[in-house]
Amino acid sequence: MRSNNEIETKATEEKMEDILTLQEIEARYAPEWVLIGDPQTDESLRLQAGKVLFHGSDRDEVCRKVMDIPPGRYALRFLGEHPEDVVLVL
Repeated sequence: MRSNNEIETKATEEKMEDILTLQEIEARYAPEWVLIGDPQTDESLRLQAGKVLFHGSDRDEVCRKVMDIPPGRYALRFLGEHPEDVVLVL
């Protein structure tokens, strides 16, 4: 049995066909990593909406799930706070 304090690190697959807005995704899945299928973007390629395929607290585990799905267009988004002392390199 899992205690209430134990953190679940396993990526969770979603059987969702609904397209959610980025705001809906953030409200449901923050502060996790989220793999989004069929991402809808604006003219500047900023993510606007999509279908949540997987989510979890471990980025590597969510990324490994990509190997189980057919090639396509996907977005990976971290919905938590980035520490101030972290530099992101794109």
